[in-house]
Amino acid sequence: MAFTRRSFLKMVGGGTVAATFPKSIFAQSNGNSSPNFSFIQLTDTHIPDESGIERSKKVVDAINNFSMPYEMVIHTGDVSDGMGNSEDMKKAFALLQFKKKAYFLPGNADVTFDHPEKHEDTFQSIFGSCNQSFLPFPNLRFVLFNSQPLSNECVNDIREKAFSRLINMLTPSMPTILFCHATGLPDFYQNKMHDGWQEKTVKKWANIMMKGDVFAVLAGHFHRNEYHFLESIPVHICSPVVGWFGRQTTFRYWNLNNNILTYRTLYI
Repeated sequence: MAFTRRSFLKMVGGGTVAATFPKSIFAQSNGNSSPNFSFIQLTDTHIPDESGIERSKKVVDAINNFSMPYEMVIHTGDVSDGMGNSEDMKKAFALLQFKKKAYFLPGNADVTFDHPEKHEDTFQSIFGSCNQSFLPFPNLRFVLFNSQPLSNECVNDIREKAFSRLINMLTPSMPTILFCHATGLPDFYQNKMHDGWQEKTVKKWANIMMKGDVFAVLAGHFHRNEYHFLESIPVHICSPVVGWFGRQTTFRYWNLNNNILTYRTLYI
């Protein structure tokens, strides 16, 4: 059974909780305030799409000359647009050169929906690991997770391997921000709702994240700003760099301070 609008509203409590942001699990776990820490998120550059190339140059310049302090840049997928094409990935990497440390996640346009495992090695040889876990400072974990193997188009064996990988990255349990491309949530476009991943897949994913103390998911894929919940976990979806559907180029400036995670959307 696919993850539908009805099951989605049931999971988020009919949408009534979307107006509030839960207290950071960071504060609950150690009783201390988090340091003032900032980073930048961008998503969906889709290089070598013509608007992707043009707008990526502008967004790189804007980020490299950004006046606010930040520690790193995280790209949440669809970096390229070639479905595993190494030349397109190399073009994207050549354009997306940042002054600060940058991390890249694959999206469906990088490694496909149906057999992402075929293209992971190509992506990793150019952009680095598709799955990473690290501590930007003590007591906070960043997990960069390739969510493409959870897609309905993937076979169950690939999906279960991805779940096992995620469990390993979220062990031991500690306050975590998880970055991915697709979230499996239903998507609204062409004036109708389109089903997401299988409901059992989304529930299993949400349960694994809750056990690992994930307190926010930062993603892309929908090409617009959206805010949802998976069980109790806020899901923040960022607008794209590429100009499809009349979108204006954006990136996000995230700040974690006094145990509160906030963001500003910057338009170019």
